[in-house]
Amino acid sequence: MSRHGKNPGKESLILQAAAELFTEKDFHTVLMEEVAARAGVGKGTLYRYFPAKEELYCSIIFTGWDRLREQIEDVLREAGSLPETLESIARQILVFFWQRRHFVTLVYGLEHKTEGREKADWQRRREGIVQLIEGVLKAAIRSGALPSSDAHLLAELFLGMVRAAILYHGPRDTPETVARGVAELFLHGIRGQSGTDLDLRVPTSLGGKHRERKVAIL
Repeated sequence: MSRHGKNPGKESLILQAAAELFTEKDFHTVLMEEVAARAGVGKGTLYRYFPAKEELYCSIIFTGWDRLREQIEDVLREAGSLPETLESIARQILVFFWQRRHFVTLVYGLEHKTEGREKADWQRRREGIVQLIEGVLKAAIRSGALPSSDAHLLAELFLGMVRAAILYHGPRDTPETVARGVAELFLHGIRGQSGTDLDLRVPTSLGGKHRERKVAIL
């Protein structure tokens, strides 16, 4: 038992069961009773660990986000080119959220809460991800791989593109192809370096349509 009287193993079982259910169903349709049943614990035990469904949901996101940051740090330990590194970062984020588009709704809510421990916890975790990407972009600016720019703003724009891909990717897209498209679009724009249209057809499109189309970034 931890010093707070909670068993880490049991807590992990609850989080795993809840993550499965939240992946299978929308947040509002998941019942705490279902989580308890899948985790093999009583309802009273579940509420002792997580008094509210939103708290449980946040814990899943925070645990996953911490793991995601570790994965991005692993990517940065590899000596890849700037396009390869950005593509790998985008892919790691996309893989996590690919079957969890509704997670973005709760994340948006956390970002815009006016106060609370959850907001502070989320801001700290999110800033850690932003700083990792910002560091990559600062290094690229110093080396001349990117023109002089506000690296923090660029990092936020990159994450904004990844978020749009999470929300609006097509049924035929994959994290790998969408990550490649995001990295290319971020670095070269819709028309690309040569002034010709960037090829965003399937399988490297951001939309999964069978026909060619340009991507509108809102």
